[in-house]
Amino acid sequence: MTPEKNNTKTNDFALNWHLQCLRLIEKTYFELGQNGGDAQKNVALATTLAQDLLRDFKVLNDFSVIEKAFAEGVRKGDEFVVCPRTWYKWLLPYKTKATKLYLQQKAEEQKLLPQPTETEKERQYQVFITDCILQPYQQFCETGEFEIRSFMLSRTWKFLNKHGHALQSKERMRELYRLAKPKAIAEQKRRKTQRKLGNHSVYVFENEGLLQEHYAYHAAIQEVFAFWRDTEEDVSALFS
Repeated sequence: MTPEKNNTKTNDFALNWHLQCLRLIEKTYFELGQNGGDAQKNVALATTLAQDLLRDFKVLNDFSVIEKAFAEGVRKGDEFVVCPRTWYKWLLPYKTKATKLYLQQKAEEQKLLPQPTETEKERQYQVFITDCILQPYQQFCETGEFEIRSFMLSRTWKFLNKHGHALQSKERMRELYRLAKPKAIAEQKRRKTQRKLGNHSVYVFENEGLLQEHYAYHAAIQEVFAFWRDTEEDVSALFS
């Protein structure tokens, strides 16, 4: 598919999605027995609804479910103002149910997959230990810095915590999260600027919270590495 056709398809979807939201807003006003806002206000509400659905309710990918949530909210709820707070209250139970169903389906699919043998599990364990602990720790000892793939940071820290190697209390982890927030905001801003300048290889997270978690786990692992280094721990022996 050419870029032009792809853009046309994306624009058609966005327009159709917005029109569905606009019709739903108008229908909701009618069913509440209200005249509704003026056309400009309804368009603004529909735009907000469309954005909210795509951002926070992706699991509700069938618009008929969204319409059902609104219909039930109008008939059984105590809300009479059409606004984000109202539709979030109507949609959240459906999101919870859909998410639960999705996770159940994924769990069933997982059961159907071939299970790794003990040999494969041991190999995967050794790869994880090497890539996420031993090599980054060696790098830290040599340079004071280390790198672990971002999607493995949380798994690495949770592994260390599970096996009694993490040093942080709950209070300390909350402190690391707090300290990570300014860095996450600054990094997200930098990434967005790079994207605007045309550097599309830069990944922009959906929100700063994911980056904040990244920096917090990185700092927690660094504290563990520093403790091992200062106490001259034989790290290889810990995981042999």
